Amino acid sequence: FKTGILGNPLNPTPFFDSLCRKGIFFDRFFVPMENTSRSMFCTIASIPDVSAVENATRNPLILEQDSALRALDAYDKSFNLGGSANWAQIRGILKRNFPGIQIFEEGAFRAPVVDVWGVSDADLLLETHERLAAKKGPFWAYIQTSGNHPPFTIPPHLKDFSPRTLDEGTLKAGAFTGNAEFNAVRLMDYSLEKFFEAAEKAPYFRNTVFVLWADHGLPRGSTDKRYGDLALAVHHIPFLIYAPGFIHQGERVHTMGAQMDLMPTVMSFLGHETRTRTLGKDLLDPAWADKSMAFTFTTFRRPPAYGILRGDWYLTRESDGRRALYRLDDPEGRDIAALEPARVTELERLAVGFHEWAKY
Repeated sequence: FKTGILGNPLNPTPFFDSLCRKGIFFDRFFVPMENTSRSMFCTIASIPDVSAVENATRNPLILEQDSALRALDAYDKSFNLGGSANWAQIRGILKRNFPGIQIFEEGAFRAPVVDVWGVSDADLLLETHERLAAKKGPFWAYIQTSGNHPPFTIPPHLKDFSPRTLDEGTLKAGAFTGNAEFNAVRLMDYSLEKFFEAAEKAPYFRNTVFVLWADHGLPRGSTDKRYGDLALAVHHIPFLIYAPGFIHQGERVHTMGAQMDLMPTVMSFLGHETRTRTLGKDLLDPAWADKSMAFTFTTFRRPPAYGILRGDWYLTRESDGRRALYRLDDPEGRDIAALEPARVTELERLAVGFHEWAKY
């Protein structure tokens, strides 16, 4: 909700929005939970991380997963991060699942470290571009940006980025807690623009599929108070497939999608036949247009609440079994479970099934 393409009135992401109009943009795409390592596990393994104690990436017994990305094992592989890849044992899940992967992290860049997150996103992206431009064969590269986190540092060496100052009322209308956060989102957009300006001039550009998505949203600054701890400000994110060499007309996909669907969808777009042992699905398959769904889960509550999104409906289930049913187009967020008992039963069955399956 802090991107222009998803309705933010302050237009903080004009460049990203322009990419979305040229690619395949999924506007009803959701992550299960608010946590970066859990999100990354879900992206790679197509399984929501509902671990009760430690995040799944910290559990050495479950690091090896059946990722759809293994279809590209013959490609050159890299993970690129401005800070250290030791956080949440991310190094372990990458090394165990993708043999031969190279990890470029803090210490591998010429640019200066700007804060706890390492080098700036602009420098991370531009130096990663240099490495990609030098490759002679097919590759995939996972680039994890981090700058849109406190302390929202604006690197002084990025001379052509100009912070803006807005009044408190305007910022609140755009769901920003202050000018620092607002400019951090703008800096992310600036960093993407710098990357693509460079990439467009490289031989790999028109033969590459770029996939852009967020790890999770944030309740910070949101004025939408519906759905309690399962508020969609945490879960609703942008997901874009941008491939100028292969997509000649932009498309906006309204199929309900979940983070576990990301890799199967990308592999489908690439034309790779893959077998998945998860519930991840191909969002480009029209068979899912009306029956697809997304699972949500409270990261920081134990025992958790969880929910299921399907069509125009959202069912939430508390740990004590209490259920609520909402229509997504109701701005008041009224619980109408008593009026729709059959729908509640159907969606609860799906929500419980997702939760139990994810534990497995």
